[in-house]
Amino acid sequence: MGSSKSETSGPGAAEQLLGYLNFSSGVADARFMMNLNRLFAEQGQGRGDDSIESESSSTAKKVLQNLSHTLESLELSDPSFQNAAQAKGVLDTTSEFLIAYREHHCDLLFHQPDEQLFNSFFVGLVMQAVLKNAARFPDRDSLIAQSLLEVNDFIGHRQVATLESQKVEPYAHEWVCPIPIYLAGAGAAWGRYEQVIKIAIGFIERSDPDILRAAYFDPQRLTVLAIDPRAYDFDHPINKRPNHQFGQWDEHRVDNSGLFQRFIIQQVTLDALLERAESAELKAEISADELMVEAGAVLA
Repeated sequence: MGSSKSETSGPGAAEQLLGYLNFSSGVADARFMMNLNRLFAEQGQGRGDDSIESESSSTAKKVLQNLSHTLESLELSDPSFQNAAQAKGVLDTTSEFLIAYREHHCDLLFHQPDEQLFNSFFVGLVMQAVLKNAARFPDRDSLIAQSLLEVNDFIGHRQVATLESQKVEPYAHEWVCPIPIYLAGAGAAWGRYEQVIKIAIGFIERSDPDILRAAYFDPQRLTVLAIDPRAYDFDHPINKRPNHQFGQWDEHRVDNSGLFQRFIIQQVTLDALLERAESAELKAEISADELMVEAGAVLA
């Protein structure tokens, strides 16, 4: 399920990534995300299911530690990294950010393990936010606070009963960062959902144009596919809306043409599809590959 080796894997991917962190201003970059995803895949190979519950050894923390060690070596051997203060600052701030994010959402996301919450693309978004704000917020605490505001950019359809004369703004802790599992140009994030997402995206891209038009879905406009990390409340009135249990377009992410860019999937839907695909009872009758293709088709 991990990414394949390529000419940019291994140390090459780490060096390219550290170069981005040391010289970039935080502009979105697909190659940066791809390199980070490769490092997560390489670090995650061979990790058992028990690692999901082991926050002290999460893949994100291991990758950040390895990048710090690689940066120390590059400072001694590569002239272009003689001044690597920016990259070091980003790595240190990102590590502290993950802790702060846990504290900020201790009530909302208590059920999510680090291995699920902090995937490669999430960590990449954090790094980009830190880079964009570092010049304006040299103080580490202020930088983390501002980056939290930017990363937490999703609230979805918020059904709140109020008087017409009232304007009720969301609380800061209601905003959350969806977990990105697919980015245009970078592909699917390494992890449990990688295979089913690749299959689903493939089905959508090969779909008949008439079907896509009828569904008002243009795969070329999809820049981000993400998971809503919040616990799903089946009894909440919002979840009685038709099809809401499957997902929704993010109404706050619209391009210059007025079209949606980010689709948010409900995690319970993905987990249900994978639970069936991974069923030992079904695998006795149907091949694992066929079950996964079926799950991807249903998701698409």
